[in-house]
Amino acid sequence: MKSIIQIIFCFFLISDINAQHLYYKTLGLDSNEAAYQLVEYKGRFFVAISSICNFTVECTTVIEIDDEANVIWRKNLPFLDVSIKTMLIENDTITLMGNNLQSDKFVLHQMNIDDGDSLSTYFIDHPTIKFTNMSALSVIKYNNNLVLAGAGRRNDSVSSLLYIVTLKVWWITYHN
Repeated sequence: MKSIIQIIFCFFLISDINAQHLYYKTLGLDSNEAAYQLVEYKGRFFVAISSICNFTVECTTVIEIDDEANVIWRKNLPFLDVSIKTMLIENDTITLMGNNLQSDKFVLHQMNIDDGDSLSTYFIDHPTIKFTNMSALSVIKYNNNLVLAGAGRRNDSVSSLLYIVTLKVWWITYHN
């Protein structure tokens, strides 16, 4: 019995199992670009990239790639600074959340998945409290709403910010 188990083990050890083969290809980004998020949607792959534009501010590029990392289309968004976990795709629409270049508002930007054409852009800030150094951290879909999470500075304290976006924007602010 012991020898049968050893033979079976050796058979699997020397056989060609495709799942054990690794494949990789480097996505050719510029030296100041960093891929922040990869999202698969209906067999297609989209990447949110953060970079430095004009040597001064962070901006965003969205690309669609095929399964061998060849770029299908590329769209630059110089008004938006994304972070990790700030892109979601639903109903053939890419939704990106970030902050504007002055870091005093969140930006919610929607794009068409077929060519990256812009559909809408919303600048979201609190109606009564002025925040600075706003940093977008994540966006999720919850009960047909978008929940934007991040942080912002007010005077000498940092606040955690949750914005729930429907037809109206509701603000939930936690002050540290």
